Amino acid sequence: MGVVTFGNLVMDCILRVENIPDRDEKTFARSLAMHPGGPAVHFALMMNRLGRKAKVAGVTGDDGLGGELRRRLSGEGIGTELIRTLPGQTPLSVILIDPSGEKRVIIAPSRFRQEDVPPPSSLLACEAGSVQHLHTHLFLPEHVEAALRRAKAAGIGTSVDIEPSSARRWGPGRAKKALALADTVFINEAAVRLLFPGEPSLEDGIRSAAGLGAKTIVCTRGASGSLAMHGDTFFECGAFAVDAKNTLAAGDIFAAAFVHRLMAGGGAGDALRFASAASALAVGRDGDAPHYPPEGEINDFLRGRHANVQTHGVKP
Repeated sequence: MGVVTFGNLVMDCILRVENIPDRDEKTFARSLAMHPGGPAVHFALMMNRLGRKAKVAGVTGDDGLGGELRRRLSGEGIGTELIRTLPGQTPLSVILIDPSGEKRVIIAPSRFRQEDVPPPSSLLACEAGSVQHLHTHLFLPEHVEAALRRAKAAGIGTSVDIEPSSARRWGPGRAKKALALADTVFINEAAVRLLFPGEPSLEDGIRSAAGLGAKTIVCTRGASGSLAMHGDTFFECGAFAVDAKNTLAAGDIFAAAFVHRLMAGGGAGDALRFASAASALAVGRDGDAPHYPPEGEINDFLRGRHANVQTHGVKP
């Protein structure tokens, strides 16, 4: 059994620059690389690196970028039979990365209309026994909601990534609806504040998110580490100290590593530590493409490092 990811499929054009240009300023790139991108792609590639079979569902255009994206995914061992081709342009993401590892992203979106995208029944092969987990993000509302419901009905584990920009596009009400349909939710601090503005603290916001129905809420906080709520317990993991060189796909790599560890039978605290290490390794590796660390590399990184996960009960 494997993993299916569903989401926005793009081709990333990655430019490493000495500085992010200001208005009317030019700068020269030190390097240029093209790489398949989008949350679904990064999640699938990380799962594949961790030894799990992964398929990507979504749409690309019938242009050269779409063909190259599908070819590269197939070359990495990712199943592409759930990717549909529509007339038009495949989305292109231009990513500027400075020497500190920070990035700026410009996306040239596709012009696909939601009504032109095949229904979830043909996009997603979520049959019990063939798929163990479905991961998605706030992409096409009707499709995401239908996919999560279908997976849930088939007894398949589900996770969703909620970013502030996507939550604003969907609207808080609909974003909360997707949150309630998933078993595991990945969300950052800004998105928690956006969806639950009346809560006095981050933990209160996470608790409200969990109250909608998800089993596990994982909140990432960048250099401040991560916080997860599972059952009646909060788990807090500090960030591992690394020299950040490339933050590209770090959040998707974190999410995939966390789900992988849960699927392997680990607890939320263990998964949080494992995912934090995977993200640290990704961020600390210089290069023109994301680094998807295999399990052996993550375990070697953790070996000799003291457990840094703190736990405490959920306040009533």
